[in-house]
Amino acid sequence: MTDDQLRELVTGKRLLPGEQHLDFDGPKLTVKTGNEPDIEALKRAAEIRKRQAEVERESRQAAIEAGVKGQVGFAREIAEMNAQIQKWTTFVDDRGVERRIALTRTAWQNVLDQLANRWTAFKEKLLKDNREHFQPAPVSRVRSSSHAGSRERQKPGPQ
Repeated sequence: MTDDQLRELVTGKRLLPGEQHLDFDGPKLTVKTGNEPDIEALKRAAEIRKRQAEVERESRQAAIEAGVKGQVGFAREIAEMNAQIQKWTTFVDDRGVERRIALTRTAWQNVLDQLANRWTAFKEKLLKDNREHFQPAPVSRVRSSSHAGSRERQKPGPQ
């Protein structure tokens, strides 16, 4: 046999003269080497990766929430809104991969409305607190013994 005939014989492209091609419908054999992981090991590894991704997401969320708690005033409101937007725009698919989606125009309008309402409430509280803080104390009348008669001295302040 020539080299070309041997190649054709090995690759199965051409039958030898007088041979017929036989199809065998029996079970297919697969040879497993010692290095291939079994199905259970692959499932465990996938479950571990999924759980690790879940822990990463939860720890990132906890860090964001801890940062929110450290904020004061309107910065806290903004941080809370950012955390909420992140929650709305991310999801985990069935493989455990975190995916990002875009908010619709209506959803963004709702976010802006909520932010405006939070700003208004914050301003009103700030103004109320400032009014209470800077409101003058009530005027009290104190008798002075240094002056003769019944003169009364008032504490200075607007009346």
